[in-house]
Amino acid sequence: MIYLKLGIIGAGPSGLACAISFKRKNKNSEVIIFDKKNKFGKKLKASGNGKCNISNINFDDVSYNNHYFDIASFNIFDFCKSLGIMLKSDSSGRIYPYNEQSSDVLDALTLECHLLGIKIVFEEVLEAKKDNLFVVKTTDNNYEFTHLVIACGSKASSKLGTNGDGYRLALAFNHHITRILPGLAPLKCEGFKELSGIRAKCNLKVMIDGELKYQENGEIQFKEDGISGICVFQAASIFARNKYDSLVLDFFPDLKVDELSNYFKNANDDLYLDSCAFGFMNKLLFKKIMDDSNISYRSIKKGDFKEFDKLSYALKNYEIHGFSPSSFDNAQVCVGGISLDEVTNKFQSKLVDNLYFCGEVLDVDGLSGGYNIHFALASGYLLGEEI
Repeated sequence: MIYLKLGIIGAGPSGLACAISFKRKNKNSEVIIFDKKNKFGKKLKASGNGKCNISNINFDDVSYNNHYFDIASFNIFDFCKSLGIMLKSDSSGRIYPYNEQSSDVLDALTLECHLLGIKIVFEEVLEAKKDNLFVVKTTDNNYEFTHLVIACGSKASSKLGTNGDGYRLALAFNHHITRILPGLAPLKCEGFKELSGIRAKCNLKVMIDGELKYQENGEIQFKEDGISGICVFQAASIFARNKYDSLVLDFFPDLKVDELSNYFKNANDDLYLDSCAFGFMNKLLFKKIMDDSNISYRSIKKGDFKEFDKLSYALKNYEIHGFSPSSFDNAQVCVGGISLDEVTNKFQSKLVDNLYFCGEVLDVDGLSGGYNIHFALASGYLLGEEI
């Protein structure tokens, strides 16, 4: 049997899954994982608001920005069962550990590494290069490996320790990095300071050059400097891959324009338009939509049917423009990464023999709802089987 010594830079879900998969198959080989001591596992523990949204029962290829890697053969339930983690799903299809404790997922992964004899070294990697062997220089030591995996994430959620080191290390091996922008993040835009803290359910449409690119029913939250919410996060990723264009919000997706207009027309004629908000939506948001649509808030009585039609259309077609990306600190993932033109569909570098990449450092990002942790685990596990 050929003796292998595998180095993995990054002890996130992709790096840990890779180490476990590889070591289960190559019991006599040596595996060392590198990570920063005070940042280890923070992003995984913070996922799903501490509950670890690990996957989604609606998983498919179209949940990602591209279909380059075939990760369908990875079974999240079988893998977690092998670690002693019981899973469950909610009504939206999000999969969590049964006790909804992300720290237990990290503990199960690290325990399995310990049982398999995998070393986790808490030293920051300063440099990685290849002569005959790969040489990894850390803050404390130099290490040599026959095979090397870069799995240290992206710049997203940098306060949790993911500062983009993987890009720097890949560049040193002459790989190219596509444009990096925050994904799954709030969107910055002006004009909503007075609505800060207000939430509203709606249908959100992502428009680019007048063409519908994506839509989703969800909850939007207004902030002093923009808008947030899961559906907004999805829009931010789509905009980052295209351009920051416009959103159209429909606050009554279950009603047609004429149905909503008829409701207003049939209401008490003695009430003014501002009273239409009763039981429908927050009055401040209602006033904002009316003001932006040039509809009089107090002076038009309900006898003016044209105003009802205009109001109903505005409530179902409220456009927002003038976006800019959020910070990497506020992003869950990055759009962009190591160019897939230089990586095989088995996660191996096309430029350097025995160099591999997995997880978020690659130019792969998915929807919110467990898809990105699923890709991290799947890419790491499948890579570990390939080495």
